[in-house]
Amino acid sequence: MRKKIKVKHTHRYTNEKAILFEGQALCNEFNDYIEYLYNEADGTKVMMYIYSHRIEIKRHGEVLSSLDMQPEKKTKNLMKSPYGEFEIEIYTYDFQNDGNYIMVEYDVENGLKDKDGFKIEIEVEEEGYEFH
Repeated sequence: MRKKIKVKHTHRYTNEKAILFEGQALCNEFNDYIEYLYNEADGTKVMMYIYSHRIEIKRHGEVLSSLDMQPEKKTKNLMKSPYGEFEIEIYTYDFQNDGNYIMVEYDVENGLKDKDGFKIEIEVEEEGYEFH
């Protein structure tokens, strides 16, 4: 089945905002997770696996990444780019999932002084529900 989703991205420290995707996504519901599949404007394929207690985001484009985010945990994640393959650590502060609204807030730890952190919000449009 297809559902309309909106994926918003906010930098935790600069408060820069962007809409990563807004449109139709293929949605598959399984016993313990929901899978959303869509293509971003640049052709990057995105697969999100939403569990009750965590989220996995896989991206296949110029950069390949697999991110596993679990609240109050640090996870190691792999990224591949034209410049090589590297591992990043993500510390997830918060994860919320009420079905129509999913939010994950995290920091990317790369060993440098500068912190990079993000908040991703996913809104799922159901009948009688509108994006805000």
